[in-house]
Amino acid sequence: MVNLFKDMVMDPYQLEEVKSDDFTIVENKIGLKLPQSYKNLMMLQNGGSLNKNKITIDQNTITINYLMGASKDSDEGILQSEYFKNEWGLPDNIVLLSGEGEIWIALDYRKSMNPVVTYFDVETEEDFILADNFEDFIENLYGNSENDQINLDDIIFEGDKTHFSVEEAEEAFEHGTISDKSFALIQYANDLNTDTNWLLVQINTVINTKGDFNEGIISEAAEELYKTINKANSEIIAKDKTITDSISIMKNHRDYEIQKYAEKIEQLHIQKK
Repeated sequence: MVNLFKDMVMDPYQLEEVKSDDFTIVENKIGLKLPQSYKNLMMLQNGGSLNKNKITIDQNTITINYLMGASKDSDEGILQSEYFKNEWGLPDNIVLLSGEGEIWIALDYRKSMNPVVTYFDVETEEDFILADNFEDFIENLYGNSENDQINLDDIIFEGDKTHFSVEEAEEAFEHGTISDKSFALIQYANDLNTDTNWLLVQINTVINTKGDFNEGIISEAAEELYKTINKANSEIIAKDKTITDSISIMKNHRDYEIQKYAEKIEQLHIQKK
């Protein structure tokens, strides 16, 4: 399904690639047969944060932020179902797909080995069917790119500068505070009129940020680098040495997560050339 998952370089809900044979192990562990539509989707992307993250049932709109992937590791993906069922008093014969705390979405096998998708509210002891099968559930999800937009009202503090001219942005990327770098990055990365070559240079400048506690802003820049490469044409990607320089800097960063960013971005860069 097009644009089902968010386009993220590092998604905490996306698991390692899963193959057809792996599902035999997963199904033996849960004691249930997974829908083929679920397995097909996970072989395309093994779980992740949802871009299309809403479903409406009887005029009630429910937000579903992610889908669990499939893993042979009991501490990952849908194999965590048993732990969370025990933790929250959920019924047997379900496989959790998403949720946290008192709200869960699950494949529900209680009445049939062809599971429906059910919504559970532990606090109210309410549960109801969202879709007759997993395929219909996915088809009924909706949302758009607005899900990825940051609401500045939620993150600004008094005195924060949130709009920059090109010259001010270049100064912010080079010498500004972490806050200035972040807001300038948000502004120009989300502006369709931003020159791609210029943006790649500015992202490279941010990735070069020195000092302690710079991991957050470098991670933000890495996400934008990934999105920019994904959208850029092959001619820009092939010629732009700032991309390879940015990847090299991240590979040599002391933070392991930033090194992982570099690996994923490098893979995309190779694919897009």
